[in-house]
Amino acid sequence: MKVLILYALAISMLLCSCGGSTEVENTAVEVANVYNDPTLCKICDLRCAGNTAEIIKYFNAEYPQYRKAAVVAVGSMRDSMAIVPLAMLLSNNDYDIRESAAFAIGQTMHPAAEKYLLESNFDAQPDNVKAAILVALGKCGSHKSLEMVQNCKAPHSNVTLVSIS
Repeated sequence: MKVLILYALAISMLLCSCGGSTEVENTAVEVANVYNDPTLCKICDLRCAGNTAEIIKYFNAEYPQYRKAAVVAVGSMRDSMAIVPLAMLLSNNDYDIRESAAFAIGQTMHPAAEKYLLESNFDAQPDNVKAAILVALGKCGSHKSLEMVQNCKAPHSNVTLVSIS
C-alpha cells in the first residue's frame, strides 16, 4: 500500500510540474491521416492481427511518425515480448519516442520491465520521459524501484517528492 501511495504522489507531482508554462516554437506540424498513409495502415493492421514481431521492425523506420506509431501499437498490445526492443528506445535521440517507449513498457505490466526502467539513466531524462518512467514503474515495479523513486530528484524546485515511512 505504501508503494502505491508513493508512486501516486511522485507521478502526480511530476505530471503537475510538466504542465507549467513553457515556450512552444511556432512550427507547422503535419498531422498524418492514418487512412491516407499505407505504412500507418500496415502498422494498424499488424496491431489488429497481434503481430508484435512485424511491428517491432518499424522501430527503426526512417520517419519518426512510423516509429512512434509502432511503439504506440506495441504498447496497446501489452506484449511482454516487446520489452527489450522498447527498452532500447529509452536512449533514442527523439524524446517523444523515449516517452512513448517508457509508457509502452509500463503497459506490459511485466516484472521483467523493471530492470530496464531502472537502467534508463533517469536523472538525465527530460521531465516528460521521467514522468512516463515513473508511471511505468508504478505498473511493473517492486520495492527495488520504490528505493529509486524515494531517492530521485524533483524536476523543478517547486516540486517535492514525499516519502512515506
